[in-house]
Order: sequence, then structure tokens, then C-alpha cells
Amino acid sequence: MAMKLSLNLIKATVLFVLTPAFLYISALSKTIRQYREYRQVRQLTENMASDARHETTAGFAPVLSSGAITGTILTDCKKHGISITGYEPDEIDAEDPLRLYSARLDLSGNFIPLIKTMAALSRKTDGVRIAACSFETVKKRGKESTIMLEMQLVLLEDHSHNPE
Repeated sequence: MAMKLSLNLIKATVLFVLTPAFLYISALSKTIRQYREYRQVRQLTENMASDARHETTAGFAPVLSSGAITGTILTDCKKHGISITGYEPDEIDAEDPLRLYSARLDLSGNFIPLIKTMAALSRKTDGVRIAACSFETVKKRGKESTIMLEMQLVLLEDHSHNPE
């Protein structure tokens, strides 16, 4: 009788303690982590929207054509573990002394740090607009997958003080 009672006690312990713990570890912990990341992203995007600046008709310093924008965000990239994998500026149109530049900036890292770097980019650079962005998951053998972020940036640059 005592053996049957202890066996029932073990079954009840497994049913009421170990099964919920296993379910939490296998399914719910990832969901909760994703929800926390979602809340961080939502808060960052709300902050980015509230920090949005008004468009002006004057040109800005040439940070896209010179590549200086990569130096501007380099400290944030290092702080968040992000690597700059590519940068390609392109002149779209010009009418002296103003020039319209577009640039493709490729970053690699984890999702939340990429979003934080995007927020820092929009805060630190006057006039630079993120025209488009896309994310792509890159899986590496034996390592955690990373995310590639490709941003298309646009800026109207004033070259009146910086002739080329």
C-alpha cells in the first residue's frame, strides 16, 4: 500500500510539476522572449517617430557621398555588436550646389541591436532619411543565425562649401 501511494505521489509530481516546467522551457520561454523583443521594438519605433524632424529645403553636409555616415554610427555598431558589411553611395541627381544622394548601408548582427543602431542613425544624422530597409536571416553552421539589414538612405547634400 505504501509503495502504491509513493508511486501515485511520483506520478502526481511529474504531472503537476515537471510537465508544466517542461512545457514552459520548450514552448513558452521562446514566446515570452519574442514578446519582450516585440515590446522593445515597438518602444524604439515610437521613440523614432517622436524624434522625427521636419523636412527642410536647405541641403545638408555631405555625409553620404563621403561615407562619413559610417563613422557616425561606428561607435553604436561596436557597442551593440553590429558589423558594417557594405556601403555604396550613389548620386541620383544634381543641380549646383545641391546633390541628391542615395546610399545602401548593409549591417549584420542580432535583431534588437540592429533596431537600436537604426534609431541611433536617425537621431545622429541631420537630413538622412531611411527610404527602405529589409531584413534577411543568415544561418551559419554551428553558430547562432544572424540578421542582415539592408538600408536605403537618402540625403540632399549641399556642396557649396565643398566643391569636388
